[in-house]
Amino acid sequence: MASVMGPYLKITVLIWADVLAAYALWVMQTYLTNVWKMSITNAAAIVNVFTGVSTLLPLALTFLMDTFFGNFWMLLFSSLSYCVGMGFLAMSTPPVLSAATGTCNNYDPACIGDTQTVLFYISLVLIAFGMAGHISSLGPFIMDQVPPEAGGNVEAPPNEAPYVCLAIFAMVLVPIIAVFALPYIKPWSIRFGIPAICTLVSTLIFLSGLHSYIYVEPRGSSLTHIFQVYVASTLKIHHHRPRDAAQLYERDDHDDDLVPHTNRFRCLDKAAIILPNQTQEEQERNKWKLCRVTEVEETKITIPKVEARRINVITKHGLLDKPDETIPMSIFWLLPQFLLLGAMDGLARKGVEGFFHDQVPKSMRAYMVLFTEAVFGAGIIASVLSVYISNKVSKRGGRQGWFQYTLNRSRLDNYYWTLAALSAINLVFFAVVASCYSYKDGEIEDDEDDLSEDEETSAPYDDSASCCCC
Repeated sequence: MASVMGPYLKITVLIWADVLAAYALWVMQTYLTNVWKMSITNAAAIVNVFTGVSTLLPLALTFLMDTFFGNFWMLLFSSLSYCVGMGFLAMSTPPVLSAATGTCNNYDPACIGDTQTVLFYISLVLIAFGMAGHISSLGPFIMDQVPPEAGGNVEAPPNEAPYVCLAIFAMVLVPIIAVFALPYIKPWSIRFGIPAICTLVSTLIFLSGLHSYIYVEPRGSSLTHIFQVYVASTLKIHHHRPRDAAQLYERDDHDDDLVPHTNRFRCLDKAAIILPNQTQEEQERNKWKLCRVTEVEETKITIPKVEARRINVITKHGLLDKPDETIPMSIFWLLPQFLLLGAMDGLARKGVEGFFHDQVPKSMRAYMVLFTEAVFGAGIIASVLSVYISNKVSKRGGRQGWFQYTLNRSRLDNYYWTLAALSAINLVFFAVVASCYSYKDGEIEDDEDDLSEDEETSAPYDDSASCCCC
């Protein structure tokens, strides 16, 4: 077996940066509220924006890595970004640059000048890029270090085994000790300085193995074909799609990868139209103007939140009855739908809370949270009922139901289409009810209620008025 433990350990030591950056993020809100004296909401907003950016970036960086840079350069850039970002974060604390900037060295908002503020926000951007870059490239680059003849196995020679064990022990122990010890360190400069030093050390260890790494050229991104289909279909929007799908462009030298034509999203079929004013050879040279039917169909598969794509992959690789096997499909296919679902959940929850707060009687506002949770609880129960009904309906006529014993044999894509249709119906119903609903102005009535209460409290007692009322 091939011995790649040396390069392997020099790469995996970069996990230090990920662990310590996660710690820095964990204490960031406390730092902003205690030192910068920010409100909890403002501090939480900064942390949430940071988290959102570091979650969105991996998709774009993976595309750039697969198309242009490759795993190594993305890992190198993100590691350097980590180093500079963590260093700037430590330098943004008041005591570090107080002498150079002429500010005080106390952990107080008055000691935070423009230089410290700029360094802090730049550090967040660099750390977010570093985190996203490691998510995109660290795992793939580690896998690139295993030669094909090793059969996926990595082991150390007997004479290197003690050193390898010691290296693994240090690699795991150092970030664990740091994370548990840092909370007991009071000065924030040291709290952020230690992760910065460890990140620098891990990057230097990684750079020490440059001569021993296996470098793989960018293989190209599957997202490129999707972009090409959208561009080509848009450029040919005024051209008529042929009635016979056999007239669309396809290549016979890709028999193993052919995907049959379907009638879904037929507007995208225009990307495979062969124009009469140019030869086919001329059009084939520009993939942004002419795409294969297979590429069009693969793009169609990505349009519905991606279960149909998963089923197509497991069918192609013969994994229908192998639920424990790893599916050769990137987890980033799930990223867009989870982002949309996360945004929808947050907006829906806030919307329901706002509705109950403004529209329910004031005496019932104590139950507002319970009302909100009740709505979502009813939705959870309804989801169970929808699965049961969908399974019963899909079995009618002796057909195979959508929900089978294994996930690979199930047709969850059909169920997701059903949910999409129900959501569309619910949206129409909501629009109708919302347009007919008689709203009350919660803020104005609250002010009037508060004003009337104040008037009643502050008004002097008048016997004549009391008698008159009687």
